Amino acid sequence: MQQARRRFDMASSGPSKEEIEKYVERAQDEEQLDLAGAKRLAATLERKMRKNLQDRDKHTNDPEKFLESEVELDEELHRLQVLSTVPEHYHDLAKSTPLVPTLLSLLSHENSDIVCSALGLLNELSDAEVIGEDSSGRAEAMIEVLGQNSVLQHLITAMLRLNESVSDEAEAIVSALGVVENIMEIDPAIVRSDSPSYDLLVDFLLRRLVSAAPSETGSSFPQYKLYASEILAILLHNDPELQKSLGAKKVHKAGQALLPATDAKDIFNAIHALLKCLSSYRKRDDPSQEEIEYVENVFDCTCQCLLHRANRELFLKADGIQLMLLLIKRRKAKKDARVQPMKKKALSQLNQVMRDSTIRVLSFVVQGSVQGCNTLVDANGLGAVFAMLMLRPRSGNETATEVTGCVLSILHHLLMHLNDERRTRMLRKFVENDFEKTERLVELYVKFNQKLKSFDARAAVVRPMSYLDPEREMDPEELFVERLSQGLYEIQLIAAVLASVCSRSRKILERAEAQLKLNGLTVADLRSVIQEEFVRNIGPEKDTEATEEAKQHKKYLARLHTEFRSEAELLKEKERGGRDHRDHGDAPAVAGSSTSHQAAPEPHSTRSSKTDAEPHKTATAGGAREAARKKDRDGRRDEPPAHRSGRSRSPSQHSRSRSRSRSRSASRSPGKGGSRSRSRSES
Repeated sequence: MQQARRRFDMASSGPSKEEIEKYVERAQDEEQLDLAGAKRLAATLERKMRKNLQDRDKHTNDPEKFLESEVELDEELHRLQVLSTVPEHYHDLAKSTPLVPTLLSLLSHENSDIVCSALGLLNELSDAEVIGEDSSGRAEAMIEVLGQNSVLQHLITAMLRLNESVSDEAEAIVSALGVVENIMEIDPAIVRSDSPSYDLLVDFLLRRLVSAAPSETGSSFPQYKLYASEILAILLHNDPELQKSLGAKKVHKAGQALLPATDAKDIFNAIHALLKCLSSYRKRDDPSQEEIEYVENVFDCTCQCLLHRANRELFLKADGIQLMLLLIKRRKAKKDARVQPMKKKALSQLNQVMRDSTIRVLSFVVQGSVQGCNTLVDANGLGAVFAMLMLRPRSGNETATEVTGCVLSILHHLLMHLNDERRTRMLRKFVENDFEKTERLVELYVKFNQKLKSFDARAAVVRPMSYLDPEREMDPEELFVERLSQGLYEIQLIAAVLASVCSRSRKILERAEAQLKLNGLTVADLRSVIQEEFVRNIGPEKDTEATEEAKQHKKYLARLHTEFRSEAELLKEKERGGRDHRDHGDAPAVAGSSTSHQAAPEPHSTRSSKTDAEPHKTATAGGAREAARKKDRDGRRDEPPAHRSGRSRSPSQHSRSRSRSRSRSASRSPGKGGSRSRSRSES
């Protein structure tokens, strides 16, 4: 009752007369804000900033005398928020008023409250959605003028001054990162044009990523960490050079500034730092939505870096594959009634993000890396990979997820780079449990093939419109990329995987061919996909390293296309080989026949001229001995098994057989003495 009465008294008191007048004045400005009114607000801001600076210079040791002008300056910054409602005036405000230089100069103000207010106003004025509301496109002049006045340098200087432990200053850092994001969305070249500030920005983002985790501070997840991970992912996506160089950048393990006296053990490279960020979530049971998004961004940054071989080597040195296998096996939500449904849902969502993103990272690691493939197999990662292959999504639409493509990519590169011993371990997976993995591949091939055929049928009637220019149709290159997303990518990988395992195992070939026939497909269809859709579309890359990998990939696929044969084709080749074998005269030689002479080996080149007439005698005698041995074997084969097994030899027979075997081996041994003694004995 007392609380209700207190709320009534507060509501009845209402705002003061002065506050009402300010609200009315602001409302009038919003209703009647034209270009002249906007310019007047910009001029007022500049005038109050100069007055505050003059008061600070006069009364340096007496803050109370410049406090009033400072409060007025802060109020004016909040009042200028109304400018974000008139993007049609941005061009004139940026070009003909000192608004932008005034705001950037305020970022170096001694009062952090003024800096925070200025960053908030800059974030509102540079909002990409607000600028996009201007149909004329002239509002982008605001971003252009910001770039001309070195906005990135001012932003970095301001962010380094602010303290993240203070809530207002932490929000100001978020506003500064928002300005960076807005500029990158409209004109990314402005950010990359200032190289020193760009490097400082990347270092700042890395330091915020590896700063203290929420579990260590006991507070909620900071927004600036989430925003820093998002900005870094955007930078990596738009800058291939940063993808290559980021892995070698140094960062303190606690996010502190690097000093000459910093211990080398406390310095990580960027790849190690990203893995450290992910390892802190290996056993988290109560993640927030912000943390789940943060984890996704860190995984995205890791994948972008792993596009280059040098970063993949750093990843392997930091035991990244072992960490990925631990993350993919995170425990499920506890079946406890006391656990809140929201927490259980968040934990399940985090597990799915970990599982899908980990498979995506592994698909990048094994590309063109023999060491990565060997490490994955040696770390017992085949079980996790094949478990993801057999996993069926809850939605039921297996062709709508990218995880299947990542799993198939891992299998394809493993079969391409593993040695015989490790490849044999992998082939056993396709045989176990009654060939369930082999049947799963055929099942996925059928589903993605149906998806691709339906898209091709629609595209043949109405060609899709381009994503870059919605007013024109897709060109052949854009159509090919769209076909890859519509199932062609998965079809290529499945065909290559089946070709590799079937060419090495007859049992797998029989089961795969039987499943293909049930769905109206043949081995020839898969070979056609390898040749027509896979090999022909692998072209030269801009990077020399990628070009070499493409050549090796193309050679491997060409070999698969040659070796992959159906059961009927293999039988035909076997019959043809046997026929050719007989046609070349491989029948047993008969003593005294003309063929015995033709089939006899050439005499040793070291024989003397005295024995040049002996080859015919040697071949004839050899043919007679062979016929006698065959007759003896046929006679033994006709005996009953019991009689043959019950035959025993005396010690003298054993000694005679050993002496005969020694004499035969001596006669077969190469060299001058062996051939000469054989010729003399036979003659």
